[in-house]
Amino acid sequence: MFCLLQQTRPKTIWEKDGLKGKVKEARTYSADESTDKETKGRLIKITKYDKNGTSKETCYYDSTENLNSKSIYKYDEYGNCIENYSYEYKNPSKKDQNDSDFTNIDEEGRHYKGGLAEKRTPTYDANGRIVEWTIYEYTDKRLKKKHLTKETIKYDNQGNVVERKSNERLGDRHTFKYDDHGNMIEKSFVSGGKLRRQYIYEFNNNVNLTIENEDIYFQKDKVGRKKFYKYDKKGKMIESNEFFSSGGHPLRKTYKYDENGNLIEVCVYNRNLGIYYYKESYQYDEKGNKTECIQTDGRKTPLEIRRWFRESDPDGEFWEYEYYEE
Repeated sequence: MFCLLQQTRPKTIWEKDGLKGKVKEARTYSADESTDKETKGRLIKITKYDKNGTSKETCYYDSTENLNSKSIYKYDEYGNCIENYSYEYKNPSKKDQNDSDFTNIDEEGRHYKGGLAEKRTPTYDANGRIVEWTIYEYTDKRLKKKHLTKETIKYDNQGNVVERKSNERLGDRHTFKYDDHGNMIEKSFVSGGKLRRQYIYEFNNNVNLTIENEDIYFQKDKVGRKKFYKYDKKGKMIESNEFFSSGGHPLRKTYKYDENGNLIEVCVYNRNLGIYYYKESYQYDEKGNKTECIQTDGRKTPLEIRRWFRESDPDGEFWEYEYYEE
């Protein structure tokens, strides 16, 4: 997670998370697999925001809705990250008042045993940019030996990130290249001294991404995909076509929007047959925050489509929001 100092008005936490309005709490649910998938199922996570937009915490839940982990983020008045903590928890148990490892943070009154798993602290340069993350890993509240990791970040003269490098054994390194207009045109990932993944991007009129090439490198060969994008007059993406070097099914995706510019539908088609394999439909509340994502199959969806396309819960997601009074 990277937060940069804004020279004008700093972004609020809600803006960083793509939310509209002063959200107090956001709950994410999966779709109920036992129904027509149009009703919410189990709880996935809860994110709480403070009223000033300077901190948030997210609790993640397992398949039985027991607390699994928690992340806490804190920011300064300029929108800079100053602390980032991750906690891990075990199955709920009855609280022993003599055991300080138990922490009651469940809204249902359940107690969990667990503790700090990771702490991340940033270092800023004179321009307010993060130049280093220090990552501490813990076991049983103690810092792991030889588990203090540093990730350094370098910028070009325009303030674009050009390198992220870890001091871990494999020396993971991400590099980025940009054109004269600030568009990212290349992204590479190197680990163990070998190129593992690379992206090449092309833009039309220096604005919209039109072509994306991705190559994944293995010991003896590589696999890749190439995507082409189309836009309407407002600059909204309306179609993409995706081809795989493995010779798999070419994919065509179409995108629809409402009058407010919110994405309301994505369909994945068999490019050769013209029938859709898969569809996502979205709904929003009065503030413009996403409340539903329903996923349906037009036909039996090939595994490769699921792998490349689905980024959320396999059956859909629902969101509920509580807002601060304005």
